[in-house]
Amino acid sequence: PRFISPYHYRLDWLMWIASCAGSIERSPWMFKLLLKLMEQEEEVCRLLDIDPFSPKNGNADIGRPKYIRVEKYRYKFNNARGEPYWTRKRIGRYFPKQG
Repeated sequence: PRFISPYHYRLDWLMWIASCAGSIERSPWMFKLLLKLMEQEEEVCRLLDIDPFSPKNGNADIGRPKYIRVEKYRYKFNNARGEPYWTRKRIGRYFPKQG
């Protein structure tokens, strides 16, 4: 299949676009992603640069996650020179809404 712009096929871009859409209910694919992360589906975990639950990363005792929380932040480029390149402010919880 061919890729047609303006679609973005990177997971980080897709998650950013989903967060801009408002609530997680407006991006139903996110529910599937979170479920597959909880199930530690290998193909999905490979999408992450570092799988925090993998024994390969020194987390042999952790195993599969019981819960996943998604936080939402607003990022702004830092006006000062040097690091950090941006600052962030926590907006709130994206998923789950309560708990």
